[in-house]
Amino acid sequence: MFFRDTTDFKKIINVNANFDFELLRNCLEDIDATLLKNDFLGEEFLAELQAAFDAAHENIDAVAEPNKAAILLVRKCSAFFGFVKWMPMGQVKISQNGILIASLENQKQAWQWQIKDIEKNVLELGYNALDELLIFLEKNLEDYGTYAASDQYKSNTDLFISSAKEFSKFFSLFKNSPVNFQKIRSVIKTVEEFDIQATILPDYYADLKSKIAAGETLGSNAKKIIELIKPALAHLAISRAGDMLAIGLNADGLVVFDNTGGSLTSEAKKQVEDPKLGRMIESAQRTGEAYLEKLENYLQSHLQDYPLYANDSQFEAEEDETDLNENEDGEQTYFAGF
Repeated sequence: MFFRDTTDFKKIINVNANFDFELLRNCLEDIDATLLKNDFLGEEFLAELQAAFDAAHENIDAVAEPNKAAILLVRKCSAFFGFVKWMPMGQVKISQNGILIASLENQKQAWQWQIKDIEKNVLELGYNALDELLIFLEKNLEDYGTYAASDQYKSNTDLFISSAKEFSKFFSLFKNSPVNFQKIRSVIKTVEEFDIQATILPDYYADLKSKIAAGETLGSNAKKIIELIKPALAHLAISRAGDMLAIGLNADGLVVFDNTGGSLTSEAKKQVEDPKLGRMIESAQRTGEAYLEKLENYLQSHLQDYPLYANDSQFEAEEDETDLNENEDGEQTYFAGF
């Protein structure tokens, strides 16, 4: 954990001075031990940062660079995600009399919808901080060799579109949302492995992926293909993940949240069919398919530049509009291609 006490924590989330930091400690440690270690940073890199923090007697100002810069960003992730994890238990007290809520003469507990709004806001701040951390590490990879050698780094950078900011360039409604980007990473990967690979063919797909994973500098031909891949990938991912962005999966099943009834004490949930969502998904699908066609047409018209594509066992050259043939009398006959 990268906090010494409440004072450290308040630099990120301004909790009350009387806030009991020990109540939050387990949540912060859990975020470090699960989400950050397993999914994004790797055990060895996180341990390296922790050792630097501990060696400085938990005084962040005494930590030397480049570890200090990384720890400050990790802190933000831990604080926001840990706070969200703490919130359900933080609203109540458990005693011999059961589970109680606080009730004071001049104060009362916030409405449930207000708590949910805070939770949503803090969660988004957490994903924004995570995005900031990963982009920072990528730009300064030479300073963080342990991270660069981790499986988590490979996983964080193995997509043709690797950040919410980049995704938003191709689908503006996404609004640079790291929360949603993390939600649909698996969908993006699926679109890559099926739609994109089927278009550029397995041999060339594998070659591009291996070069990206190795951090090689790509040539102009490869850069052009990736430039054409990205808009197709973004729109197709949205078409497949549109329902995921509007619908949650919890103990109530597949639900969307709807507060149009004005409930102040709870967040109403119902299942809905939204025609606007359906039209958006269909539009994204059509646009993605159009970009895929553009990508394939470019490859077909530049075969000499892409030998792995042209020589793939699955390659099929585009047929000409007309096929020139000779009949038995030696006369030329034209067959229109359909």
